[in-house]
Amino acid sequence: MPRDSPVVFVHGVGLGPLPYLGFIEQLLQDGSPLLVLELPFVAQRLSALGERTAPQQARTVQAIADAMHTHGLPSATFVGHSLGTVYLSWVAQLQPSLLASAVFLDPIVFLLHQPKVAFNFLYAEPQDTLSAVEHYFIKSEHSIVHFFHHHFVWWQNVLWAHDLRQFPTEVVLSRRDAIVPVEQVSRYLRRARVPATILEGRHGEFLSEAEDTQRVLAIVRKAQRRGRRRPGLLRRWERARRPTARALARRAHTRAPDARKKLGQAAQDGWWPSRWPAFGLRSPRGRDAPAPAI
Repeated sequence: MPRDSPVVFVHGVGLGPLPYLGFIEQLLQDGSPLLVLELPFVAQRLSALGERTAPQQARTVQAIADAMHTHGLPSATFVGHSLGTVYLSWVAQLQPSLLASAVFLDPIVFLLHQPKVAFNFLYAEPQDTLSAVEHYFIKSEHSIVHFFHHHFVWWQNVLWAHDLRQFPTEVVLSRRDAIVPVEQVSRYLRRARVPATILEGRHGEFLSEAEDTQRVLAIVRKAQRRGRRRPGLLRRWERARRPTARALARRAHTRAPDARKKLGQAAQDGWWPSRWPAFGLRSPRGRDAPAPAI
């Protein structure tokens, strides 16, 4: 069993997970499970050009929960960068039990009731060559512009400091960020006693600076350890990895006697999650145990 909690990573605007591949590879080095979510409607995917509606909040969160359930992850350390922090905000609002801990990198979800984030991304004039390149190739791309003008709803995406009390949280800001109002956000988080680290760089520059990359990785590892130690998390993880009676029968692909043998072994090992009337099995205490949710 991995020592730290699993990781769910959500990328930002641009080219999908591609710019993050080096960072993702380093996340994988400790052996913890890693789930990467792709947002095609802000990744310059040709298949997204015909999309007129981005996934809705509730449906997206349920899809994330279903993906985690499929891979046996009851909860995880969520890591989001830029627009990816919006999806961390959605999970925190609708299904906070999925969050063992959270790491917000260059977050755009704080103080969204102020117009600075939207204005800086959509309307601010480029100030140098790099920002001009970003404006032409990313901020002016058709599907990205369509998403922000039609599907970016601030009151759904905003996350308040008191929502962060439900799970361990780390925040990483970039001092020369041209999108996030760093001073205001850091002051807001400091007042709420939320730990925030400020890097000396631009928005997303930690991906290209080796020293900053290592600092961010250390912060993610810290969040994984804190998430792993959350009360009840280890127990939930173990329950998720235990085979249920129904799962054993499905995986066996054998006749009833063989499945009965596997079920009996599971009972001896203390894994007795449910009633299985097809084989006439009952709980050791003489009463039927409740059926699990599968």
